[in-house]
Amino acid sequence: MEVYKLVMKIGVVTYHKADNYGAMLQAFALAKYLDTTYNDVEIVDYWPHYHAEVYKLWKWDGIYFRQCSWKSKIKYVVKALLFASKKYIRHRNFARFSRIMNIVNDDGRLYDAAFYGSDTIWNIWKNNELYSGFDSVYWGNEHVNAKYKFSYAPSMGNALDDDMTKAHCQKYLSNFKKISVRENQLRLLLNKWGYNEVTHVVDPTCLLTKEQWDNYTPKRLVGEDYILCYNLERSFVIDKTANEYALRYGLKVVYLTPDFNLSKSPFIFDTAGPFEFLSLYKYASRVVTSSFHGVIFSLLFEKTFVFNSNHETERIESILSLCGLNDHFIYEADIKKLEETIDYILVSKQINQLRTQGRQYIAECLSIANGNL
Repeated sequence: MEVYKLVMKIGVVTYHKADNYGAMLQAFALAKYLDTTYNDVEIVDYWPHYHAEVYKLWKWDGIYFRQCSWKSKIKYVVKALLFASKKYIRHRNFARFSRIMNIVNDDGRLYDAAFYGSDTIWNIWKNNELYSGFDSVYWGNEHVNAKYKFSYAPSMGNALDDDMTKAHCQKYLSNFKKISVRENQLRLLLNKWGYNEVTHVVDPTCLLTKEQWDNYTPKRLVGEDYILCYNLERSFVIDKTANEYALRYGLKVVYLTPDFNLSKSPFIFDTAGPFEFLSLYKYASRVVTSSFHGVIFSLLFEKTFVFNSNHETERIESILSLCGLNDHFIYEADIKKLEETIDYILVSKQINQLRTQGRQYIAECLSIANGNL
């Protein structure tokens, strides 16, 4: 379907303020693609208190502190003091990236169309005592005033195939004119419950091309050749593979990690924001990761990589299968796949096909909103 340049006011409702690379980059990518193609796009600044508490810059876990031993109390205080400056720097780096995102307060404005997603916005919240269950705002029930509401690649995360989840879907999915989801497994679950017009689309970070991501990628941060280790799950397989490959080929291992470290090594990036994330990926010689978006940006920046995880399975296996790279999901430390060069002529064709499908879905949604269908 041909994509028309439409003049529309579009809102995006998603997780956009988390100090998390995948969350912020997917929010940016969806809004940027819509803005580049359709004009006047805003990210709605819905950030409920229960989210804000998790990503609060300074917070005190009073319940834990009262219950732990004196030794643990001292350790907790010392750690908080030692890492206070690093936590501030990382938060500042994420805030710096958010300034290129058009985030606005919802002041009653009317949108021609609103897109809900990506990320786990349809998840059951269980992360703190401030809130429990589904958030109906992310299901299009209130807060955002739009003539048409569509979902783009939301995930239901830990929601289960049970009567409660089914009843919730039956109550709220009618808010959306068209529905797409991020995982094929969720599409099949919704099909089972009678929702047959559900589209499986690619993560919004893939809506932008490598060349488009290059426009937001700063200069090289590490002068030497390096293998990038982005190990969210602290996988032993990933760490060992990175070190074995670096030792054999004389490379440095650069660690991109959310865990603050007392080391002053220039090869440990524990305060990086999204700009730094993009740079570290662009200039890496090889990548080892246990992260979904770690794989996505390996594909986008055309890097040879391996992946290991005990949790990220279905959605990773799906995209690796489509790209013919199933064997880059490793189960034990092994550098063989890192020694091979991925044929990105073939892989890019598959990524482009997924990108086209995602863009086509968006075009169909906005044609409805524009009255063309």
